[in-house]
Amino acid sequence: MKRALALTTAALLGAAAVFLPLSGPWTGWVRVAGYTLLAWAATWPAHRFTWGRAAVTVLIVWALHIWRLGNPAAAVAEAWWALLATLIGPVLAYFTTARGYDPHFDLVVPWVYGHLSRRDGGPPPRTLLRLAAVEATHRVLDVGGGAGRIARYLEHARQVALVDPSPFMLAEARKRARLRPVRAFAERLPFPAGAFDRVIIVDALHHMRDQQAALREAWRVLRPGGRLVLEEPNPAHPVGRAIAIGERLLGMPSRFHTPESLAARFPKAQTHIHKDAWRAWIVMTKP
Repeated sequence: MKRALALTTAALLGAAAVFLPLSGPWTGWVRVAGYTLLAWAATWPAHRFTWGRAAVTVLIVWALHIWRLGNPAAAVAEAWWALLATLIGPVLAYFTTARGYDPHFDLVVPWVYGHLSRRDGGPPPRTLLRLAAVEATHRVLDVGGGAGRIARYLEHARQVALVDPSPFMLAEARKRARLRPVRAFAERLPFPAGAFDRVIIVDALHHMRDQQAALREAWRVLRPGGRLVLEEPNPAHPVGRAIAIGERLLGMPSRFHTPESLAARFPKAQTHIHKDAWRAWIVMTKP
């Protein structure tokens, strides 16, 4: 209800700023503000970052305003204001929307991972699947699963839940009928203790803010005898170090750990470490 009221108010204020007859040095700023409010109201409810809704909304309002004025010369100035607002509005909508760990997984990655998750002909993660040993009767949780890039290979299980904090990533995951996407942070999983037979965290732990809390939560929701599988780049390998440096250069708040240091956090577990070039898999069975 509050969201609907906010969107309606923004749309009305935006329309008023566009259609009210104004003159003077502040006219351009008022028009830009009006178009921006309309673009924000159009894109804020979206589940992914997009300029499409903003562009359509602004184009319609701009066309109506120019038609009402009946002044072709004014269309040029209005077009620049409308274009500027089309660019600003979705950005403001993004930064006023609940998001995930960092903006890379809302602005760029959903399209990449979404495309990969829909490519059924892509090579499966054979090492992960072998180590996880997911059976048809198992309940599986993919923590930080994003768009379902990995979870799609586990759909033979009885239940596959996918947790991710980014609504933009989850919008892609919802396109797969067999997955159960849940918006949550890994540090606060909304599941009871012992709810899953397998918990996997693939290439995601280094992005999490409180990694210790995330691992503790993953262990909590795993049943006794269940298996936690972590897949991470190995920072002790040159390629793993290059990935860590690259993510830092991109502004990602990533923190990498060697597989041995990750395994040491579960001293009571039966642990196995598997390495393949620059990647490492840490497999822990809960006693």
